[in-house]
Amino acid sequence: MRFPGLFSLALLSSLLLMGCQEDSKKNAKDQTKEAKEKLKEAMDATAKAAQMQKDQFLTEINKQLDSANEKYEELKKKAEAATGEAKKELEKKLEAAKEKRDAAMKQFEELKEASADRWDKVREATGKAVEELKKAFE
Repeated sequence: MRFPGLFSLALLSSLLLMGCQEDSKKNAKDQTKEAKEKLKEAMDATAKAAQMQKDQFLTEINKQLDSANEKYEELKKKAEAATGEAKKELEKKLEAAKEKRDAAMKQFEELKEASADRWDKVREATGKAVEELKKAFE
């Protein structure tokens, strides 16, 4: 009679363990699903932050290019009004500024279309081109 009690205890223990394993499997699946969701949210947040940075930089460069275009137009008017040697010097400066402005605009257009893996390189080149453009008006 002792054995049926032990047998019952062993059977009960086995059933409890099987039930716990099922709960563990479900719990593990839930945890995996939750981790994937959190990872996706983090990736989305990172992408959104990167896009915001890109947009902010593009806006800043656009403002700088607008300012340079205004200075270009002012220089153009000065060159048109000048005479003699001053006119030649201003026209020379105007031509150099035009080349730098065109280069900066080209870099800006490339930057707007740059993929994520090229962004840093093109951003740096665009920044340099805009700085060179600014120097043309000094």
